[in-house]
Amino acid sequence: MHTHQSAEILCFLSGKGIYHIEGSTYELTPGDILLMRPSESHFIEVDFMYDYDRIVLNFDPGLLSSIDADGALMRAFYEREPGKRNCYKSTDFSSEKYREFLNNMIDPPADRFTIIGNLIFLLREINKVFDRNDWVKEPDTIENKIIAYINSNLEEDLSIKKLCNTFLMCRAKLCQILKNATGTSVGNYIKTKRLLKAQELIFDGNKPTKVCEMCGYHDYSTFYRAYNKFFGYSPKEKNSEFVKMGAIESYDAL
Repeated sequence: MHTHQSAEILCFLSGKGIYHIEGSTYELTPGDILLMRPSESHFIEVDFMYDYDRIVLNFDPGLLSSIDADGALMRAFYEREPGKRNCYKSTDFSSEKYREFLNNMIDPPADRFTIIGNLIFLLREINKVFDRNDWVKEPDTIENKIIAYINSNLEEDLSIKKLCNTFLMCRAKLCQILKNATGTSVGNYIKTKRLLKAQELIFDGNKPTKVCEMCGYHDYSTFYRAYNKFFGYSPKEKNSEFVKMGAIESYDAL
């Protein structure tokens, strides 16, 4: 499992794999597009009997804010629940234009203006599919329900005992369900999500001491050490150039 501080667009070109995003699974076919917004946890199971090839774009969601103040281009990332409507099949698109825009960004290596211009056109093609009203609602699995509960209650008690009582299941079953869905342990998943929320709140101007409580930590020194270890900088270093560039990517140590 890993997360990004950036938005991610993945185009699956060849091979065989299953992508897991916040408890949902997507079996990929060539030409499929996957979207992950910042903090959406994901991982892929690849069948290495087949050559695996893909294009991955990562970009700061604020990159287009000067020309897209209302965030219309990013609707497909944010106007949905985590782990829902992440996958766009190649057959969902009315033409091959989206692949053309992707290729223009990487072959031959393009300059910044070419990349941004084609990214805008690519997002417009994705939003055309996102805005269609013929989507089949994805069923809520027990994995989705547990993950949604965790993400909605990060400031509350999320001990395994509490989760087991909430979802009426034994510890072993709960841990196995979360491990299969997220690729990591219950504790690591909760810690990752709490710290990512903490970073977002701090960047929005909240004081670290207050954020500590808002993210389920009851001791500031524990929060400080966890934050510093996870991101590589302290909660007070929000204005460093390295942080503002979005250069940190958080990976879970499995």
